[in-house]
Amino acid sequence: MNTRGDQPVIYTLIGYVLLAMFALLILAIFAGATNLAISHNVSRDSYAKWLGFIIFTIAGFGVIIKASNDLWHNRIFWIVLGGLFLIHTLVFSIVLWHVEHWGLASSLVIYLIEVPVLAQLLLWARRRFSKSRRSASLKART
Repeated sequence: MNTRGDQPVIYTLIGYVLLAMFALLILAIFAGATNLAISHNVSRDSYAKWLGFIIFTIAGFGVIIKASNDLWHNRIFWIVLGGLFLIHTLVFSIVLWHVEHWGLASSLVIYLIEVPVLAQLLLWARRRFSKSRRSASLKART
């Protein structure tokens, strides 16, 4: 069987299919949200702030996940990332419900600050809570 590195090609194809399905799901959610906003006369400000929240959340966490591909095997990474996503969603939902004027530029500024902070928190959690491979290999040698 043809392989790409140490991975069979079928797994790469399955990954691309899953990514395409995920992208189509996101597109369908955007289309449905736009249709709902139009049919219920949602204000432009309200639509912009929630759209910005969705776009920049997906982009921000996507960048963090892509940049941390060496941590994907680590369970702590996914647990901490899920916790940070939950906190992020709760805090921004509360803020956006109470702030009237919040545009895409406001979201961009917040995310330019938030993404590096979240990435550093993930690295800290990895160092703090995960067992290092080096110490495990040293114990196996003795």
